Amino acid sequence: YMQRFMAFDDRDCLRLVLEEVSNCGGADAFPEVEELVRRKGEAFLALMGRGIEPIPGALPLIEQLSARMPLAIASGACRHEIELITAALGIDSRFDAILGADDVERSKPDPEVYSLAVRRLSRCHPKKEIEPRHCLAIEDTTGGIASAHQAGLLTLGVCTNLPREYLLRAHHVVDGLEQ
Repeated sequence: YMQRFMAFDDRDCLRLVLEEVSNCGGADAFPEVEELVRRKGEAFLALMGRGIEPIPGALPLIEQLSARMPLAIASGACRHEIELITAALGIDSRFDAILGADDVERSKPDPEVYSLAVRRLSRCHPKKEIEPRHCLAIEDTTGGIASAHQAGLLTLGVCTNLPREYLLRAHHVVDGLEQ
């Protein structure tokens, strides 16, 4: 999962897993995907009820960066799930834009979510020169790094989910956000 599917949104991940195990495909081959996505959402909400533990170093980094520059979230997760997490951690006001899988037609590794995030930041801050080449994507998956590269962003790979050797396509790799 970590190596092959993590960057995908729920629908694409489940569809790809089902294609792989059944050896067939097509957009309509798996009508049960929507039901599985719904059930995954329910499981997520149940886990949220137990509390959220942020990635070590994430909260101080967000606080420091948001005081100095515009920030966005460009994720393969559903936006409402992202918003639940940022609200629970008290950091929702630190982001100028929050984009999830339901905001784009194609999820990571497609660059659409990053391209849209750059456009939203640029609209929020018209006096700043916000272009993809001036933006940094902090990523922990190979698909996310590929997505950011295709959108023209710089990338920082963080070894929270995968070992360093999987993230070497990033411009720079760190072991954790404290670095």
